[in-house]
Amino acid sequence: MPQQPIIFCEVFDVWGIDFMGLFPVSAGYSYILLAVDYVSRWMEAKATRTNDSKVVSNFLCTYIFCKFNVPKAIISDQGSHFCNRTIAALFQKYGVTHKVATPYHPQTNGQAEVSFDLHRMKVKLRSTWDGTFVITHVFPHSAVQIQDEVTDRTFKVNGHQLKLFQEKKPVKLAQNIVDLSLVEPTLMEDVST
Repeated sequence: MPQQPIIFCEVFDVWGIDFMGLFPVSAGYSYILLAVDYVSRWMEAKATRTNDSKVVSNFLCTYIFCKFNVPKAIISDQGSHFCNRTIAALFQKYGVTHKVATPYHPQTNGQAEVSFDLHRMKVKLRSTWDGTFVITHVFPHSAVQIQDEVTDRTFKVNGHQLKLFQEKKPVKLAQNIVDLSLVEPTLMEDVST
């Protein structure tokens, strides 16, 4: 039986990169560009307005090349934002090998191995997005079901992460929900005299 060579790879030598999205627009951002180091599983992510090659080249130069040094290889899918002249010129300039994951074997991109981390990242980043939500159900252990007022989609979230939404008009509450006032207490005048 022939022996298989052991591939030796340093930390931050090989990165997998991909776009996540299209998400609901928040502050003009609809996509998340995510890069994952193959050895350490370190993630770098950036919310973006578009998913084009200019965004990818700026992300690579700013978040990967400058912070972690130029990698030996970057693995991506066959998206037009990764396979184009701009990215090819950038990789040639810095001596980076571009590996492309085939549609028949997407695990090459490393996304299957970090799919749990990607899902967790979506949940973490979703909390910073715009929108008003209505609490529709409270579960044990601080879990809360909220409903987006615009799309009527429901989400189950950690109740500790919720923030009070304040606006001039009264907030519409779902049925069977008690409205509690969270206004700062004011001192009463002395009525004993």
